[in-house]
Amino acid sequence: MPGPRRAGQCRCMWGRAQGWWWCLALVACGDPVVDRSDVGPDLLCEPNAGTSGLEICNGVDDDCDGKTDEGPSGGPLRQPCSSQCGGGTQDCVLGVWQGCSAPLPTLETCNGSDDNCDGTTDEGCDCVHGRTRPCGVDTGACRAGIEQCVDGAWSGRCLGAVEPTPTELCNNGVDDNCNDQIDEGCQCVAGESQTCGTDVGECTAGTITCDPNGRWGDCVGQLQAATEVCNGKDDDCDGELDWTSATGFGWRADPFESNDTCASAEGLPNAVDGGAWIAPAVSDPADLTTFPTVHPIGDLDWYRFRAETVSHGACLPGTSQCAFVLVVQLEVSDAAQKDDYRVCLATTSDCNQVNAQTTVCSDLGHWQQEVSSYVLAVKWGGTCGADDSRDVKVRVESRNGAPACGYYQLHARFDYDPTEPCP
Repeated sequence: MPGPRRAGQCRCMWGRAQGWWWCLALVACGDPVVDRSDVGPDLLCEPNAGTSGLEICNGVDDDCDGKTDEGPSGGPLRQPCSSQCGGGTQDCVLGVWQGCSAPLPTLETCNGSDDNCDGTTDEGCDCVHGRTRPCGVDTGACRAGIEQCVDGAWSGRCLGAVEPTPTELCNNGVDDNCNDQIDEGCQCVAGESQTCGTDVGECTAGTITCDPNGRWGDCVGQLQAATEVCNGKDDDCDGELDWTSATGFGWRADPFESNDTCASAEGLPNAVDGGAWIAPAVSDPADLTTFPTVHPIGDLDWYRFRAETVSHGACLPGTSQCAFVLVVQLEVSDAAQKDDYRVCLATTSDCNQVNAQTTVCSDLGHWQQEVSSYVLAVKWGGTCGADDSRDVKVRVESRNGAPACGYYQLHARFDYDPTEPCP
């Protein structure tokens, strides 16, 4: 029996009509070709009982319609399919199902879609690429703009915006820094000027001028306050000579100012022979304002004390003894000159007996530079067993205008020196 007949490259099917077997070429092959050869009935096409004659993807003409693996519409047999990202279809070709057309997961990008199909959109992104949002403000001189999303992040640039100035521009009636305030912080009108500083004391006033930004410039031409020194001038320009209230430097008045006469002399402790130095008491040794001064010119400070004998050493009662020595030291501060002071002493209890004959006063011969002091010494003889004590008057004088800050300190010591000859 002859095999299946082919017309060109066409595929034939066996059919039966009018009592004989014949081969029909498919429409795609052109006009049907009839093969009238007698063939056996064993070549008859029977529908696939396993599929109830329905076409399935197996490379066989299950429904005996002359087509293999075709769909209801005549095209390829097709079925639905899906992936993690959604649904699609796949076609049957030569008995094999081809790939599914459903989309597959991809790397997530900032595009508003769930690219990796994990149920979350644009995870890790601040924004969707290309989108915009408003930025800036519409306050004062400022104007709002837009900010763009670039690769999932906001660019930080406000396109088209008018930004605030770092500082307010003065005298233009505009809120330049966009804080709802106009010309705040402006001190003056550009070009305006006024006096600055002071003319008090050694200071000289100057002039300040308003700059274009509405702020005062430096004080030009002024002589500023300096640290107060003892020079008879108001160096710190506080209205007080040789004194500053801020630090308490200087002396307004002698703390012993009431001792300006012999009768009102300030009493000092007794100077006991062989004892320690005595001096006017000060309330605070660290505070120089508590030390005495002689100010202004002509001021006098009087002091009184007793040079007291308590021991004569080994002697024969009633015999002469020499000598008792009294030393008075006037220490002058660095703030004054030695010529500003003079110290005088008299060994008498009666102010009426204090005169040129009974008084010893300092001169340049008594000045000892190493201790910045005038040092006076007087001596007298005594009698063993007798009271050889004497009352002493000391006068400190202002000579050339001792400054108020030029303090002094008075020291006195009394001793018995058997090696000293009698006067």
